[in-house]
This record gives sequence, structure tokens and C-alpha cells, in this order.
Amino acid sequence: MPLEPTLAARLPLLDDLTTWDPQDPKDVARIRQWERDTEPYEGPDVPTRDVQLTAGASHFRVRVYGAGAGTDPCLVWVHGGAFAYGDLEMNEADLVSRELVARTGGVVVSVDYSLVPHVTYPVPHRQVAAAVRWAVEHAAELGVDPRRVSLGGASAGGALSLAAARELHAAGGVEPACLVLAYPVAHHRWRTDPEQERLMTGLPPLVRFPPEAIAGINDDYVASHDDPRWAFVDLDPDGPVAAVTGLPPALVLVCEYDDLRTSAELLVEQAADAGWPVERRLCAGMLHGHLNRTPVLDEVAASLDAIARVVREGTIDSRRV
Repeated sequence: MPLEPTLAARLPLLDDLTTWDPQDPKDVARIRQWERDTEPYEGPDVPTRDVQLTAGASHFRVRVYGAGAGTDPCLVWVHGGAFAYGDLEMNEADLVSRELVARTGGVVVSVDYSLVPHVTYPVPHRQVAAAVRWAVEHAAELGVDPRRVSLGGASAGGALSLAAARELHAAGGVEPACLVLAYPVAHHRWRTDPEQERLMTGLPPLVRFPPEAIAGINDDYVASHDDPRWAFVDLDPDGPVAAVTGLPPALVLVCEYDDLRTSAELLVEQAADAGWPVERRLCAGMLHGHLNRTPVLDEVAASLDAIARVVREGTIDSRRV
């Protein structure tokens, strides 16, 4: 379908921007106008508290949203930002967490993982894995069922969630009930898709992720580590199909207008080859990172509803692939 009308109407704001200066008032005003939806939106008011955790020698923070009644579901959630950006205040972290508490009646644990270049692989995904273990071990304190703790993330957060789930599975013991991978980066490298390239033609550089940019981002994250198997499925020495075999059921959200869509679609194909149960949801008319907007946009609300359903029910509908 065409690009979502609100996004299409604001796209000219980005036409002559290849980068933007956060110190330039004109640039900031244009970006804020681009990010603004058709009307103001205030997310649900839910209780929050911060908790300090450790993973190996690293220290990090999680923010707990909501308070369960004892048997409620929990989602450990990981924001995106190319491994090097983002925080707990961005919509993709804070607003998504508030919305999912309201939609599930449960608890969300948002992970403030350490960023590149201060750390590199494998520190961030092991912090995510530690957050999952913490949520399961502290289920009674959180008011959730330890068997109903799921894991999910967006973009780079999806990559970290997938890596954490893979290493947790290999270790045995604690595993998430389900996975939610929103427009994830699942591969270190992949072939461009001519049809997707055609769809993206003419969009401004600020909403594009060309292969050379993604290669640089992924290389900065892996940082020439001598054993990068957990970072991306195609770096597993046994291959990507083996890398995802045996993982918990997953919901994969794919944005229609997204250079990274090719990696997500390839992951869904590899899931089928591995017998890994995956539900694919196409976010029609959406650009990469649409969860950074608000539920004023119908597809954002629908995506949040889909995530909430999987977290609440603990199952996916693989027939939707």
C-alpha cells in the first residue's frame, strides 16, 4: 500500500536533509515537526521504578513498568538505536512500555543496555539475557508468572533480543515464553532485494539504511570479536537455520518501507526451514522505527495490539506468516 498519509504529508520536511544538527534550531524544528503525529498523545500513566543490575563485570539499569497481581504476563523490552543510540525516554522504550502495560494488564521491564562505543558485543545482549533471568527470578516481586516472561525488542533491540534468546537456549534453564522482534536486524550481511529497493526509491536519506551504512553499524557492534556467533544468525558457525532452531515462538513485525525489511523477511524464511514457529506481521505503509511514533497512527496501535496479544496469550499464530 502507499506510505501512510501522515508520514507522506510530512516527508517533504526531510527532502534536503542528509544529516541534521541537534544544535541547529531550524534542523531541530523540522525534525520535531516530522516526528509529530496528527494530534497530541499522552500515554497511559503507570507506576515505574528503576533497578540496577549486573551482567558479568558490567552494570546497567532496567525500568519496571506496572505491578502485577501474581499471575500476570511480563515482557522484557529492548529499544533500538543502531546499538549506539537510544535511551529509556524515547517513545520506542517509554511509550511502548506504558502502552503494553495497559494492553496486557501485566508488567514491562525496559532494558537500558550499554551502548557502542562504550561497550561492544557481547556486553549488550548479555545484559538483556541477565534482565530476562532477573525477571524470572523476581517474578513474585514483580507480581508475574515466571512461565509468562517474554522477550522483545525493536531494530537493534530486536537483534539483541534474538541474540540473548539464542544464548539462553544454548545454556539451558531460563528461556522467554515468546519473542517479539520488531523490524529486527537479524543478519550481519544480506543481499539487497531489488523489489524492496524499488519500493524505497525516492525516499529521503534520513529514512534510508543503505547496505554500506548497515555494514558499518554492524561492524562497529561486533568490533572484530573472535567469536561473534551470537551477534547475528549468519555468523553462527553452524549456519542461520541451526542458529534459530529450538527458539521460543516469535512474532516478527516487518515494516513495508524499510531497507532492513529484507533481513526480517529472510529470518522468517529461515525460521520455516528450522521449524521455528514464527508469526509474521506486515506493518503496511510504515517506515522503519514506527514504534517511535504514537498510537494516533492506526498501524502503530495495531502493532501494539499484536505485541500485547502475544505477550498476554503466550502463543503466536504461525498461519499469519
